[in-house]
Amino acid sequence: MTQAEHTGGQGRAGAWRQPGRAMTVTLSVLFAIQLIGMFGALITAVVRTGDYGAFLAPGLDRLGDPKGWLPPIGPPEVWNPLLWIAGLPYSIVAVIRPFPVVGLLAAVVSLMLAGGRSVRSILWVAAFTALLALTFSPYGDVLHLWLID
Repeated sequence: MTQAEHTGGQGRAGAWRQPGRAMTVTLSVLFAIQLIGMFGALITAVVRTGDYGAFLAPGLDRLGDPKGWLPPIGPPEVWNPLLWIAGLPYSIVAVIRPFPVVGLLAAVVSLMLAGGRSVRSILWVAAFTALLALTFSPYGDVLHLWLID
């Protein structure tokens, strides 16, 4: 199969119109880290306490310590990889508040590499822009204050 057939007849320049697999995986991981870090402990705390209104107004008075609500997946030993999947994103999001900026910059680079013609890259830019807006919204402030306690 020639390069032109492989890229759908667009030639060598057409191969750069979509973000590569590595960029797509990177963006997916950054997005998952942000979502798991922000909402993993919150959803677990809300479900276990039964205070569903606390999802919109999390606080120590309603939910207690967020570190106690990390999703309990398997044994709590350090070698448990599932504990790292829940705990590491929580730590990153709690310590690095502007973490969605990293994802937004990666999405913009992906869009630039695609020459501005990739719908997937445009969707990633929109998704990380929404996460950034959520992070710095009043709800994001309350959630972050609860997470860092």
